[in-house]
Amino acid sequence: MIKTDRRTFFAMLAISFSGMFLIGGYEFIRVAGDSLFITNYGAAQRPYVMTASPLVTMLCIYIFGSLLTRFGSLWALIYTFIISICIFVLSFVGIFSGIKLSILIFYFFAQSYIVVLFEQFWSFIDSVLKKEEAQSYNGPIVGVISFGPILAGWLIKKTAVSLGTNMVILMGAVSLVPSMLLGIVAYKMAGEPKPFKTAHDGKAPLHLSLFKEQPELLFLAAVIALSQGLSTVVQLNFMLALERAIPFEDVRTAFLGKFWMNTAIISCILQFFVAPYLLKRFSLRLIMLLIPCIHLLIGLAMFGSGSIMTAVLAYGGFKILDYSVFRAGKEIVYIPFSFDVRYRAKQVIDSFVYRFSKGVASGFISLVSIITGSFPQAGYVIMDLVMATGWFAAVFPLTRNSENSEQTKSR
Repeated sequence: MIKTDRRTFFAMLAISFSGMFLIGGYEFIRVAGDSLFITNYGAAQRPYVMTASPLVTMLCIYIFGSLLTRFGSLWALIYTFIISICIFVLSFVGIFSGIKLSILIFYFFAQSYIVVLFEQFWSFIDSVLKKEEAQSYNGPIVGVISFGPILAGWLIKKTAVSLGTNMVILMGAVSLVPSMLLGIVAYKMAGEPKPFKTAHDGKAPLHLSLFKEQPELLFLAAVIALSQGLSTVVQLNFMLALERAIPFEDVRTAFLGKFWMNTAIISCILQFFVAPYLLKRFSLRLIMLLIPCIHLLIGLAMFGSGSIMTAVLAYGGFKILDYSVFRAGKEIVYIPFSFDVRYRAKQVIDSFVYRFSKGVASGFISLVSIITGSFPQAGYVIMDLVMATGWFAAVFPLTRNSENSEQTKSR
């Protein structure tokens, strides 16, 4: 294990537990949102909402960028938390009062708040840790975070039927409070990351010119777009299978809680034991290439059947790798870059492109469904094949500098 000074170590511990509460809270929000949406609008309508959600995400990113410019990274984090808590509490009141529009507002914002907040955590981590430290710590950091969804999934499984889906929303909002407080502790211990003293860093809310100045960012955006497009394919297939298999809302909510709990447990094992070993033992390029290959094999094997169990295996398999090895490796790419890349370009890539690619994939599936009446099962397999292949190809230029650096060190 790489030696790290005490303040940095305890800052990483604090941000890990902060992330645990954040992602645990998101499990409450996600499960409640999915179940409420299926009940009130039906799973077949979800692609239309996913197509529009990137617009909400971009608005949230712009607001975050403006807060970052005016107040700095710590207060931008605090204000993002406060806004999120207020919106979820108001959504709970609206849904509890029977205002159907509140479900849509809640669902749209739930798609955006988590990526904007969580990427701020990783911007902080990427700014504090050195590459060698990140190879050892990124996996365990995500491992600690994964205890949140494990606990949340267990609580949802045990309480969703007795308390009702609406109360699950309130549990998610409450969990943001300790997450915010621990995040503040982490910033205070490690020090607030500051922009470089250049003409542009720390000023523009989005600073999109970074993508022209740093070509690697375009390839990273491509990897995120293709990976999340593939995620959308397996997710929509999962939701349709879930709707057919479990028609009762609270029972479905409990099933989703168990699903996300099991996914988090397996991810946790990979995060603590597999990811650190792989990142120290093998090149980043090799690891990033293996992941789309595995998804391709899973997709081809699973989409032959429309049962709930095969859908669970396909979607769960994607999320397990996404939450563990892929996340731990991807974050290392950001470490050598400037403050604005880590805080602004990262939000564009890992929040907007993340949601936009889901929207495009959903829009395509929606369009085909409108024209033909339904999206064919073979279409999911074809989309899986195309996006996994493109993902594989984009890894080569993305990891060129990392590969050259590792080859230089080995000489």
